[in-house]
Amino acid sequence: SVGADETGRAVLHARSVSAHTGLLRPQKLPSPTSATLCWRWKVRQALTGNDRERTQAGDDYAARVFVVFETSVWPLRTRAINYVWAAHEVVGAVFPSPYSRNVGMVVLRSGDAEAGVWQQERRDVLADYRDFFGEPPTCITAVAVLVDTDNTGKSAEAWFADLSLASSPVPSEVATP
Repeated sequence: SVGADETGRAVLHARSVSAHTGLLRPQKLPSPTSATLCWRWKVRQALTGNDRERTQAGDDYAARVFVVFETSVWPLRTRAINYVWAAHEVVGAVFPSPYSRNVGMVVLRSGDAEAGVWQQERRDVLADYRDFFGEPPTCITAVAVLVDTDNTGKSAEAWFADLSLASSPVPSEVATP
């Protein structure tokens, strides 16, 4: 749902109970030369007790922001970078999704120490892509937010705000939600 933060600024509020919920915004950005993703987020709490985040059974996060790059008719071949608020993984950890080696997981926040407080993020998504895949991307096709608890059966609540993708060249088409 759409709401407001403590200062009256618009935020997206998402809640998940044994499921996942998200919002995807398609982009059309071929051959990007720069791309900086910025956002604010907070979670009510991390998925306490989820210490299997690198397995399919534990592949849930209180909050995710992700960028989709090269898409494929075969979903497991679509490339993406997921920025996650983990429960157990160490901040700075980078590893492949247990579902696809074409999805990189980047832990930006972990645990409950910063829960309930807005956190500001800024990522060079092209550098993160090159670090994970070893080559530059050919395009950016979407940006999304997700609250994900379908594997663990837990519940999570997160807020997202001020999500922006500054890129060069400028997207030739931007779809509205």
